[in-house]
Formats: sequence, C-alpha cells, structure tokens
Amino acid sequence: MTLEWPPRATAHVRADGDTQEAPAAPAERPSTAPASEVRPLDPTARPELLRSGDLLGGSYEIREKLGEGGMGQVFEALDRPLARRVAIKVAHSDTRGSVVQEARALAALRHPGIVSVYALGVHEGMPYVVMERLHGRTLEAVLDEHRSRGAWMPIDEAVDLLASVADALGAVHRAGMAHRDVKPGNVMLAAGGRVVLTDFGIFQPEASRDASAAGSPHYIAPEVMQGRVALGELYLVDVYALGIAAYETLTGRVPFDDANVMKVLYRHISEAPADPVLQRGDIPPKLAALVLEMLAKDPKARPQSMDEIAWQLRRQRAQPVRSDNRCSVVVAEDNPATGAILASMVSEIVPDADVRLARDGWAALEMVKRRPPDLFIVDVDLPVLDGISVCERLRETAIARTCTVVATSSHATPGQSARLRGMGFAFVPKGAELARKLPSILKRARRAPL
Repeated sequence: MTLEWPPRATAHVRADGDTQEAPAAPAERPSTAPASEVRPLDPTARPELLRSGDLLGGSYEIREKLGEGGMGQVFEALDRPLARRVAIKVAHSDTRGSVVQEARALAALRHPGIVSVYALGVHEGMPYVVMERLHGRTLEAVLDEHRSRGAWMPIDEAVDLLASVADALGAVHRAGMAHRDVKPGNVMLAAGGRVVLTDFGIFQPEASRDASAAGSPHYIAPEVMQGRVALGELYLVDVYALGIAAYETLTGRVPFDDANVMKVLYRHISEAPADPVLQRGDIPPKLAALVLEMLAKDPKARPQSMDEIAWQLRRQRAQPVRSDNRCSVVVAEDNPATGAILASMVSEIVPDADVRLARDGWAALEMVKRRPPDLFIVDVDLPVLDGISVCERLRETAIARTCTVVATSSHATPGQSARLRGMGFAFVPKGAELARKLPSILKRARRAPL
C-alpha cells in the first residue's frame, strides 16, 4: 500500500482573490500546512538532488528549488537556447521510474488544464522531466487562506474552478488513464485564470490490473482501500476524489477528518458524508446533491463521466427562463451521454421545453423538416451526414429563416467554424462557452421577452 501522509508539499506563489464572508471560521485540518508564498520544505527532506548553476542536457541551468514530494524534487531552471523559465522534476533514486512514466503520460495529453512537457533526459544517472513553469498557487493554498480568515470561496467561483478540473480530468480519462491523486494540492490556479491539474506521479492506465492502493488519505476512494477497483472503473476513483475536493472547496473542510490516518480511511469506507448544506447554508441543493452523488460508496452510483460532472456544475450558473410559450429544441448528437446532458441543460433553463434528440445527420435533418424547432443544436462531427452538410441542406429551405441554428464541436477546425459562419449559422465550442451562452441562445430562439 502506498499512502501519502501528510500530503506532499507543493510550491506556489501568492495571489489575492475575493471571498464571501462566512459566519464562523471552519475548523482547521491538522494535516494542512499554512498558506505562504513558498511552502516551507520539510527539514527532514532528503538532500537536494541538484544545485543552483547545474547545467542539464547542455541547455537547462538550475536556478532554485521550488518544492519536494515523496517521489522527487522540482526546480526552476533557465532554458538557455529559448531564453525561458521551465520547471524540472528530478526523481529520488528509489522512484526514478515514476518520473519517466509521468513524463510519458503528460506528453500524451493535450489540454489547457494539463501541464505541458518539453523534454525528458538523464543527468548523472538521474532521470528528469522538463515542463512548463506555472506561476500561481495551488487550490490548497487558496483554501488555507480562506480558512485562516474564516471565509468561504464564492459559489460561482468554486463552481467554475471545479468544472475546469473536471474538464482536465475528462481529457485524462479519454486518454485511457486515471490520475489517482486528485486533491486541492494538485490543482494549480495559474495566471490568466487557467486551472491546471498537476502531479501525475501515481497515474495509472485504465487497462492496468494493478490493484495497489495509492493516494492521499483524505481523498482516497473506499474501493481503493478495499482492493475492489473493477477493471475499467479506475476513473471513478478520480470522480470520488474530485467529490472530496469539491466538498472542501465549498465548505472549507473535508467530509472525513481525524488526526489518526487509519480512522480517516475507515470513515471513507463506513461513514456517509454530512450534507454540505449543513456546513454552509447558501450551497444550492442541486449542487450539494451532485457532490454527494460523487461521494457514493458504490462506484456505479457516481456520475459516470467527467463531462457529465462539468456540465452539471456549469448548470448551477444557468438562470431559468420563464415564459408561457413552449420552446421546441432539436439536439443532433451521436454521443448519447452528451445528448442527454444538452437536453438536461435546456430543460433546466426552460423547464417546459420540448427537446428531441437525433443520433445522426440524416435523422436530424428529417426531424427538423418534419416539425421545425425554435432551436437546432447540431454537432459538427455527426455520422452518416456530418453537421456542416446538414447545415448546407438546411440553408436551402425556408426553415433556416425561422429556426435558430447553432453548430457546436469540441475540436472543429478554424476552417469549419468559418464555413458555418459564412452560411449564416452560429458556431459555439462545446464545454464552458456553450454552457455560458445557452440561456441567451434560448432567449433569442424563442423570440419572446423574458
């Protein structure tokens, strides 16, 4: 069993943020270090693996140590050829394979919520990975600061942040991996509002049959402790951990805590978490219900994808539209889960909406022609007949002049989006932007004042 106690240290830089005042300061977690500009390093830590001035691979000049964890040390360095700052992670002698594995995992991922890898090398027998240098501070540091002031993070800010983490984890899961160490200390709030998932030191391929327990005690799923992680369900361990992180982000405390690590682990297995509304009364009931669903003891009872979680989180910001006019919407989406999410979002904004789903382009086109809707949401990458071809055929009919058409995709090319706009149709990327714009799109489509 590989468990980390207390949670590993992480370097971060302070930045101010607004908070909502709470009636009383939440109780401090005994294992949480205070927020500071750079987290103090453990005086019992191993000797530094690199020194200032060391040159790695003929290009990377070590400047200073940023932090240390159970598997290695992280340094800031100057990339001489490109004149830029980078971060370099070097492994301890007994964990050297982990750095190589982490680098290869990160190199396979492309997402703004995941740190970029530049190079992998060996210095005096020590493997190292060169990554982008992030400037910001961890979510753990932000929560520490809120706790010290007796304050809570504003609900909207927390929801946006958690949805961004879910987006990044969705990319990890689609690549066939699980992070296995999701916690506020491994979420960096970087410059420009970027939210980045870090530390893939104990990631695991979804197809792996390794049943070893690993993670941080406050965030570890019960099935991990029981050795009951089913093949193909490792990603649900991340769902549980994100649920714990969400609970802590909203309330300032984790649901299961004790100075005795074994009691913490036992509570994950045997104890139901308290409703977060009891900790903080202004948490919307549906948001609290989502967090508790993520913390279900049975993995199959949790939300089954990070995309679903991200959509549900963003729905908390959607303002209901009220009108006596019934709204008709057709959603053309070949992924059943995504289609259900979009339909649910529409129904959340317009409770009496008539939402119809089509799984391919021809079915969508026939559905729209047979009974024209107020709003037609069409995925660009549909089977049988792609979304752009659907829009081209629709443009030739009178329906295009009476129906609001919005094309969407998570990876459309600039040429595809320009082509759609050239036909007079709107294009909105899937994810946060579509969730944010959907209320106004529905308002425009209904042609009725709210």
